[in-house]
Amino acid sequence: MATLAWDWRWRTPKRFDLIWLNVFDRKAYESAADYNAYKSRETAPGSAWCRLGITVDVPPERGKGNLFILHFFPDGHVATSKVEEFPVPIASFANRDSLPTLKGTQCIHGVPNPKFGKQEPKFHE
Repeated sequence: MATLAWDWRWRTPKRFDLIWLNVFDRKAYESAADYNAYKSRETAPGSAWCRLGITVDVPPERGKGNLFILHFFPDGHVATSKVEEFPVPIASFANRDSLPTLKGTQCIHGVPNPKFGKQEPKFHE
């Protein structure tokens, strides 16, 4: 889950580049115990970094609890919707195997590991 705070100085349409990690082989991804995303140019086994540009055409309304929902589909596209309350999914989870999928790639637009070369966060308990 991600959160976006709208800057009221922004004008619509407002374009964002959305980047996410697509884990397509959970077993391979979880077996890479020594993998460090900050030290490796390569993406973790069983995963791919994806990028897609999205455009917000209608800004949120001031003083309202606006929800901006991203719907990820197995064919690589992302649909967006703005709703007033938590929505019913736009595709049935039960019928997810009947949805079209990408062939030969994991992303419409893949990108290199965006964490490589950045400073690794320090976690303290």
